[in-house]
Amino acid sequence: HTHTHTHINTRTHTHTHINTLSHTHTVSLVFATSPGGSASVETPHLATQPQIHRISNKDLKQSMVLVSFKALNISDNQIRRLPEEICNLKDILQFHSSNNSLDNLPSSFGNLTTLEVISLNDNHLSFLPHSFEKLINLKILNLERNNLTLLSSNVWRLQNLIQLKISGNKIVILPEQISQMRNLKELSLSDNRLSSIPSQLFNLAN
Repeated sequence: HTHTHTHINTRTHTHTHINTLSHTHTVSLVFATSPGGSASVETPHLATQPQIHRISNKDLKQSMVLVSFKALNISDNQIRRLPEEICNLKDILQFHSSNNSLDNLPSSFGNLTTLEVISLNDNHLSFLPHSFEKLINLKILNLERNNLTLLSSNVWRLQNLIQLKISGNKIVILPEQISQMRNLKELSLSDNRLSSIPSQLFNLAN
């Protein structure tokens, strides 16, 4: 297996370096605001020269059928809502939508069961859809700087999570069931509203 390296820019211009246990050839779709108001779709790590297509930022919904890709990055835009069609990306491994204006996710977001990495930091999310617990292959989840008030069961049931970042939210209490996340190696909780932490948290063997 070949490691895929992804850099994420947040509002504070920090860089998060992620190594995922992915496959050799990846195709990525990257939306980045350009002076012409369009976005680039690029396909790195391929044997041939990457192809770049121009798409209007308005055409996110249409682009869901443009290519079969492994990574989608729509960070650093002003996106308020994701189209339901995004849930049809059956082979996607990484989804990055940091620094947007999302206040919810599509109800069928959990259909993206192949996802290993999700970055949703710096949005306005106050809850996650019930289907989120179906993301059984998820290893890295970044929800920092949103409006979450609790860590619901659709998160702590993700048994394969290695890294969970929920700093900068409004979480008041952690559920005892967090101890069920046996593969968790990194948990970021700073800048929340916690007054205590469950003792079960220290039962995590890893």
